[in-house]
This record gives sequence, C-alpha cells and structure tokens, in this order.
Amino acid sequence: MSYTVSPTWRPGPLPTPMPWKYHEVPVAIVTHSKRYHWATEMALETGAEAVCLDNTDLGCEVNHLRAWEWLGGGSCPWSVVLEDDALPVPKFRLQLHSMLQVAPTPIVGLYLGQSRPPHWQPSVARAIAQTREVDACFLRSRDLLHGVGYAIRTSLIPDLLNYVPNLIRSNIPIDEAISAWARSRALGISHTWPSLVDHRDEKTLITHHDGQPRTEPRKAWCADWRERWEPTLGEIALPECLTHREETG
Repeated sequence: MSYTVSPTWRPGPLPTPMPWKYHEVPVAIVTHSKRYHWATEMALETGAEAVCLDNTDLGCEVNHLRAWEWLGGGSCPWSVVLEDDALPVPKFRLQLHSMLQVAPTPIVGLYLGQSRPPHWQPSVARAIAQTREVDACFLRSRDLLHGVGYAIRTSLIPDLLNYVPNLIRSNIPIDEAISAWARSRALGISHTWPSLVDHRDEKTLITHHDGQPRTEPRKAWCADWRERWEPTLGEIALPECLTHREETG
C-alpha cells in the first residue's frame, strides 16, 4: 500500500453519523484489509463507532480523511481516529473522556514513540525528564508527532478537510499534513503523558516517503493511565538546528 492520492479525490459532503449509542466521544479506526482483524478486535475492545476499511489501496492518508468526513457530521465536541496497529491502554474510554475534559489544545496526540520521528527524539526525551518535576499531563509541541492515535475538536474538521487533501497529494504523511494545517491556523498541539495508546511493533504495510527502513522498536515511551488528568503542560522544544561552520585560519 502506498500513500498515492488520486488527483480527482475531493472530500464529499459531510455525512450524518448515526446517533451515538454508547459514548460521548466517537472513535473511528482506519484499517487496511490485511489488518482488518486487528481493527475489529480493537473496535470490540473500545466500543469504536466506526471502522474505515481500505480494501482498494486508497492509501493511509485518504483513509484518515474518510474517517474525518464521517466524524465531522457529528455533534460531539471531540472526535478521535486510531490506526489499526494502535494498542489502547486499559480503561481507554474512561481515560479518553477524562483527558479530553481538560485538554489544553484543540489537537491532542495519544502516542509518543521512542524512535520516530528521529529528529524529535532528543527534545521528547528532555521533555519527559522534566515531567518528573512538574507532573505535566500534556506535552505541547509544534507538530503532531505520529498518526497512530489523535483527537481533534469536531468543529475544526470541515476546515481540516478543506486544507489537508492538497498536501497529501504531494505525498505528505497525515501527521505532517495535520501539523502544517495546525500551524497555518495557529492551533495548539499537545500529546498526552503518558500515552493512551501503544503501537504494535509489526512489519509496516506502507511505503514511506523518505525511503528509510523502519528497524527501530516502534513503541511508546510510556503507555499507561492516570488516576486524574489536569491541564498541566510541559514543552517539547523544537529539534535543534545543527549547522556546520568551517574553521577559518
């Protein structure tokens, strides 16, 4: 499966989801047919409201947008997308609802990985070390640092769908496309600490744009739950810009 997006694809009219029967925060799972069993298991475990199945190789990014099209028709303040290789923590729904009640930014990542993106890892490590001093429940960053699980304010979805398709046609991964959209709208992004989903360390199905093999462990720094969530923030600094300065005699 690749990330190629058809040049004719456009977001359709926002559909109206069925009334939520069980949960106040709707969750959509995006999956490929080769991993459909993972998605259905997760849907049963979490009570997800929708599973978006890509059985025609539309690509990961388009499948995310299909999920947001559906979620955007809802009336709940927040909406959540999980990828099929997410591993939600125990009591995921309870944790999700409690966390979103106090979320300090309109975009919240549910996962911080140990390996990717590599240039962010020193900044992530420093931010995690600092949480021991301030007990931050959220780590703010300029970018969404992974697409395995994240929440967005539902009211923002129509604008997201207008902005992001042009980026993914240029082979921009979904997390980077969301980050670019957020920066253009001055929208804050934070990540839960600890993560509310871990990541299956399995072989990827996708062809990555950078051509780099994924050999590092694809796991969260820490995936767990909290007794209580507070709107306390730590900061993930921008990656340092390393430059080469020639020595002069």
